[in-house]
Amino acid sequence: MGKNSRGVAHVILLAIFIPIAIGLTLAFKTTFDKISSPSTPDSEEREISRSFFGDLLEGVGGALAPLSTQEPDAESATESEQATSPDSASAKDIAGDTTPPTITQMTGPADGSTISFNSFGFPIKASDNVSKYPNIWVRVKFDSDSWSGWSTNFSPYYNNVSEGSHSFSAQVKDEAGNLSSIVTRTFTVQLPKPLSISGQTFSDNNNNSIKDSGEAGLKITLALYKKEGGNWVYNQTIRTDDQGNFSFQLSTIGSYQLEPNQITFYDKPGPVEFTVDGSGGSKNYMFPYYPTSSQSGFIIYVFNDKNENSARDSNEEYIHYQNVDVTNTTTGYNWKAGVGVDGFDKIPADYGNYEVELVPQDSSWAYYYKITKGKASFTISSTSSTVTIELGAHKLY
Repeated sequence: MGKNSRGVAHVILLAIFIPIAIGLTLAFKTTFDKISSPSTPDSEEREISRSFFGDLLEGVGGALAPLSTQEPDAESATESEQATSPDSASAKDIAGDTTPPTITQMTGPADGSTISFNSFGFPIKASDNVSKYPNIWVRVKFDSDSWSGWSTNFSPYYNNVSEGSHSFSAQVKDEAGNLSSIVTRTFTVQLPKPLSISGQTFSDNNNNSIKDSGEAGLKITLALYKKEGGNWVYNQTIRTDDQGNFSFQLSTIGSYQLEPNQITFYDKPGPVEFTVDGSGGSKNYMFPYYPTSSQSGFIIYVFNDKNENSARDSNEEYIHYQNVDVTNTTTGYNWKAGVGVDGFDKIPADYGNYEVELVPQDSSWAYYYKITKGKASFTISSTSSTVTIELGAHKLY
């Protein structure tokens, strides 16, 4: 290294250390002056010891200030300080804070109310003149339980609370330790008593809407609807037993409709409406189904009338016959049926008066069969059982 280079280095070192020495001298002088004062109390001595290094840095900083060519950005410094603790109040504000926080809002069961549910919460809102969330804490107390610890859970929730009278209390605390007034709610949990629904669906054979002796129950399903916003919304399916009996309970308060479902050969009864109000009780509903057709019917046989006496004897078997004309004279419905050796059955059959008749299939039929008992009349009603009809024809070949 040449002489010129060493000289430049010496200049740089002097430029650095001379300001530092000046700063140290100023700091020591300021501190010595304060200590030398005969009126300095103990508290000020502690303050002096705390400020020594502050004076030292201030002196050094002042001495080094000429070396800096760029002033600090005030806005950037502010943002940096805020990023350090964005929600915490300053120590000076906290030390001088004597104003307690306030619970500004608390929802949940209202004071003095009676509620029909047993799971609920108490969302809480609070405010303070200095502290901000999360530097505000809350504690709660339910019934005779002890106070909870301080926390930031401002939405306490309770499940499956027992029926009866209850109380809930809340209190908040700020960073200075100030406590709010205690807010208390008293309320009663009274769960709705279930409404018992029972009844029966049955075949109302005489259409008098009363279940008379001999009228059988019907195994069906019923649809339960609940009114939601003015509309009937499906709720559940109710099933009867084999005798048409049903029973169930409802606890949810509201308006309901019970509608029996359609089944074949019956006029469906209308729905019933009722209300569940939480007071309990029972209701019974009977649903009469009027049969539009018999649950029985008829069977037609053709026997081989060998002796042509129009009656079936013990040695006369059933035979096949192609055309039997069947007419329900009550409804006017007519059709042709082919009868086999096992007969022809119509079960169930519509109500009404019937006429049946053996008719030749064509002109050659007379060579093969001689009709001896070709007609019969009968009635199918709500009280009739299955009717057996025997027609006769002598099978010639």
